[in-house]
Amino acid sequence: MNKRTAIALSDRRESKGFTLIELLLGVTISVMIFLATGSVIALLFRTDIKSKNIESLEQTKNNLSAELTTSARWGELITIIGGQELIVDSSRYTLLNGKILKNNEPLTSDDITITRFEIKDFSNSTKLKSLEIRIDMQNKNFTSVKDTFNIVVSQRQREFDK
Repeated sequence: MNKRTAIALSDRRESKGFTLIELLLGVTISVMIFLATGSVIALLFRTDIKSKNIESLEQTKNNLSAELTTSARWGELITIIGGQELIVDSSRYTLLNGKILKNNEPLTSDDITITRFEIKDFSNSTKLKSLEIRIDMQNKNFTSVKDTFNIVVSQRQREFDK
């Protein structure tokens, strides 16, 4: 074998492929990139789900507030039973199994649990009622997503005394 052939053979041996260390280093870097990307995607997904649950809670809060405020403000006859049941004219609002019901029909969605529904009458007059309604709620799937709100409403006077 001449000198040229020996050099050509040694060049082939050196350039055959990657060394084990180079392969391990490449795999390690790839795994780190995939883990970082996966973590970011998972975080974004969890944040999106949590924001949807917060939005659902806010929507329920707005719906309950509008319903109870309008009903109590314009109702003619308001009765409070045991501080946890409100009757306005022919509408009965109660808490049952974590849902607020109006005449036995749920006002709250399945993913929201109502943990407190209290009604206080702080009116000085027997003619017109002034109510404070306190509602505590939380999301069933994300128990860290919760809210408490108070509704203060006074019954409107329909006719003025002459």
